[in-house]
Amino acid sequence: MTRLDVKLLGALLGAIFLGLGLVWVGQAFAYTCTAAGGCTFEIDYTEPASLTNAQPITDLTSCTVTYAIATDGGAAGSLKTLAVPATKPGGGGAVVKTVAEPSLTPPHTYTVVSPTVACTSTAFGTGLPLTGTPLVMNSGVAPNTPSGITVK
Repeated sequence: MTRLDVKLLGALLGAIFLGLGLVWVGQAFAYTCTAAGGCTFEIDYTEPASLTNAQPITDLTSCTVTYAIATDGGAAGSLKTLAVPATKPGGGGAVVKTVAEPSLTPPHTYTVVSPTVACTSTAFGTGLPLTGTPLVMNSGVAPNTPSGITVK
């Protein structure tokens, strides 16, 4: 199996048929948190290019990304929403949405929970959302524990 075959097989297995067609949500493991506070992460997805009846989309306007943040394993906070313009009316664009959360201060472990993406067509409304995998971000990075200590 070639590398392309593996990528295509992964995309095929990961795609789910939804209200406006196929939407692929990638896992967002590219995150950074700074010592001064604030974390940035990515939500990646591919816009649908067809409707549920297999006809092509011609009027995709946007996709809506929603997520919540939980702190140190606690309950998730309020749901946050980001409107992302469609890459083109026919959809199918690969989208990498960088999300900045400047209020996430160290030393905590934050989890992006319930990440979803739902896309909207002018004529046919909004399709069903696709839920992605939660992302755990550790902003409590500190120096490693010393080694080799001896008390005499």
